[in-house]
Formats: sequence, structure tokens, C-alpha cells
Amino acid sequence: MRKYLQRPLGPVLVAALFAMLLCPATTHALGLNAAMKKAQAHVDSGEPDKAAEILRELQVDHPDSPMVAYALGSALYASAKRLAALETPDTAIEAYAEAERHFARAAQDTQPDRKREAEFARITAKTGAALLISPEERYEDALRALRETVAAHEQFLREHPGHAGAENNLDLLRLKLKELLQHSPEQQEQEKQDQPPDDNKQPMDFFLNVGTDLPGATVESEGNTARLVVPEGGGARP
Repeated sequence: MRKYLQRPLGPVLVAALFAMLLCPATTHALGLNAAMKKAQAHVDSGEPDKAAEILRELQVDHPDSPMVAYALGSALYASAKRLAALETPDTAIEAYAEAERHFARAAQDTQPDRKREAEFARITAKTGAALLISPEERYEDALRALRETVAAHEQFLREHPGHAGAENNLDLLRLKLKELLQHSPEQQEQEKQDQPPDDNKQPMDFFLNVGTDLPGATVESEGNTARLVVPEGGGARP
């Protein structure tokens, strides 16, 4: 069965995870939940940037809220994915990095389950950025970033063994790292040097320049061999 990179939860699901932080009977809590749902609606409609705007404003009033930090990280993660699809990797990498920072703030939560999911979201955002670095243009940077994400997932699984999403992602990242190591610039150069010369790959111009003084005769070339074709009767006679 094919595996796919597991992603962090969205703001509405996060609201459920962090529900114990709120008192549903208060206007304060209702306003927070309404803003979260509005942000999620923007994400669902393909407008994660608008969701991020709402959540940044919300964070001004709730600077210490792990829920808001996680939700903002989720919106930025969605924005990064959209930017990556638009083939703007540098901007997408910046969005992933910002998402990672907000997930890290959410991971300061003292409740174990919420802390775990925020930390998983953080390393997932880190992975998203790492996978956008072009090995063809920045091989060493791509290799270093990929190794860091593998190490981050291994550390996460030591602290949270059996986490299905992290296990799935680690398998994919290890495979990606193996492929990258097998296609290093040095390896590719060595493969070129190890290829035997192909004598058949000769410039055709060489054979096209082969001529004859025999009237009516022609030259046919095949591979690296030229053959003289003389008309029946030995060619035209004066």
C-alpha cells in the first residue's frame, strides 16, 4: 500500500483538542470558537492566507493560547502547501518555517496529548520545507535538511513510540534520504566516468563528407562504416 506524508490537524479539530482550555458558557470562549471556525472556513475554501490574518489578530488577544498558536500554524501550513503547488518553493519554505515556529509555541502546552500533536505538527512542517529544497541546485542543503527531519522523527518516536503518523513519515523520509545519497553529484559523475565509450556515436558529418570521383557512384554510411555503391555497368561512360 502506498504511503503519504501525514499532516497536522486543522484548526477546527484543534479546537476540540484544546476545548478544556475554554469555558463554553462565557462570551469570551464563544468569540474564540467563532473566530476559529471562520478561519477554518477560509482554509476549506482555499484561502489560508485570510485564515492566517484572522488568527494573527486573535493571537494579539490570546498570546499565550496553545490553541491559537496551533491553529495559526495549521493555516500557515496550508498556505505553504498552496505556494508549493504554485511552484514558488522559496516562499513556501518561508511559510513552512513560520508554521513550524507557531507549532513549537503550541508544543509548550503542559497537557501531554496536545503537546504531542503540536510537536508532531512542528516536525511535519519542518519536513515540508526540507522536501522543497532542490537537490539539483543545493544538494548539500537538501541532504542536511532531510537528515535533520529524519533525526527529528526518530527523536519524536523515542518519546512517543507507536505514533502512526510519525512512523509513516519516517519510512518515507528514510527512503527519500536513501535515494538522495544514491544520486549525489559525486556518484553521478562517477557513473558518467564508468560508462564505456560508444564507438557507434560518431559524428555523421564525417561520413557525409566521404566522396568519390567515380561517375554515378554514391557513398552509404552505417554506424562507423562507409560503403561505396557503384552503378551497374561501372557508371557513366564519356
